[in-house]
Amino acid sequence: MSDLTEKNMIRYLELAKGYVDEDDLLWFCPLKFNSLFSYNLVTGETLWRGFIPDEPRWHMTLYRDCIKYKDRLYMIPYNANGIAVYSFTDGEFEKIKINDFGVKTEKISGTVIYGNKLFLFGEKIPCILILDCDTGKLTYFDKLHKELDKIAKLDVSFYFTCTAVSQGNLCYLTATKLNALVIFNMDDNSYKITKLGDSKGIYNNLLKKDDFLFLIPGNHRKFAVWDIKNNKLRETEKEINKPSQYYSCYYHEGSFYALPNRADSIVGIKVDGDEVSFKEKKIDDYYDIRFCGDPDTEIDFCKFRSVYEDGSRILYFCLLNRELYILDKSSGDINHSSIIMDTGTRMSIAKVFYEKYNILMGKGWIKENSLLDLEVFVEEAVVGKG
Repeated sequence: MSDLTEKNMIRYLELAKGYVDEDDLLWFCPLKFNSLFSYNLVTGETLWRGFIPDEPRWHMTLYRDCIKYKDRLYMIPYNANGIAVYSFTDGEFEKIKINDFGVKTEKISGTVIYGNKLFLFGEKIPCILILDCDTGKLTYFDKLHKELDKIAKLDVSFYFTCTAVSQGNLCYLTATKLNALVIFNMDDNSYKITKLGDSKGIYNNLLKKDDFLFLIPGNHRKFAVWDIKNNKLRETEKEINKPSQYYSCYYHEGSFYALPNRADSIVGIKVDGDEVSFKEKKIDDYYDIRFCGDPDTEIDFCKFRSVYEDGSRILYFCLLNRELYILDKSSGDINHSSIIMDTGTRMSIAKVFYEKYNILMGKGWIKENSLLDLEVFVEEAVVGKG
């Protein structure tokens, strides 16, 4: 059983998205500080792979997503100053500087790898960044974002807040400045902007299955399904209590599932002909989840995050109890575990940090925090020195 408490909860790593390789290693960047980790989904071993260069050590959500191409892992900047690249061959990092157009935070939303090109759709950055992963050439395509500015119905700084979902050469995203679906052709950079029904509300996120797009409501209260073939929107009759209650989603056994962002329940949406049914189930009934920290502290934002999905499983992370959940698609079984930095891992990080900033043995000072606390400092600075 987890020993998560208010005092040690920060040592339980948090993540937004990641990549799972053929050896069942989940690669991810933690939400609260600069690092790259791998977590073995079979053995539970957590390995620290290093600091990402030219970025601050302590910063929230530097990178949110990880995508593999050949022998390299690309980390997508959210609050970072560039694209980070990790080599699986030699374990070294490199950085690809980007023009962020003065945007300091929430830079990139959805990301797709297509052939040898990585498409990064600007969340606040006013363009699409297109990286040729073979040559390293980075280009900026701003035509779509400029058009979204022209036809915007909402005065917001975000162009997209959604995941980018793709099939073949087409990529699908929901716009944030107006109620519309963007279909982007990654072969020639052409695109189509389609209005999603008559609602003035926008959709926060989407998920594609066959000829349907499952749409999660943003500033309104109805889930919807977009029929791609017939260009038809089908909304649920039932409404949620408040807007922006859900974000992450997945598909399993004929139903779309929306995981709670601020809400206390999981929503299941089923499409049957023209009918879209809506079912709701409380988190506690579904997962036996409790918040293990200060009982007076409430997490009312980003409770769940989808992490990764492949042909056999779905991974998602819960901030309520700092646990990673793995849904086996074939059996329906759900396993869960915590990703914990043990003392050895924290010491490895501390050693590099101390050497980098020359603060050992009275040469400087550091504020105690979740990684570099007194226990680790004494172990490395005193015991480790004999």
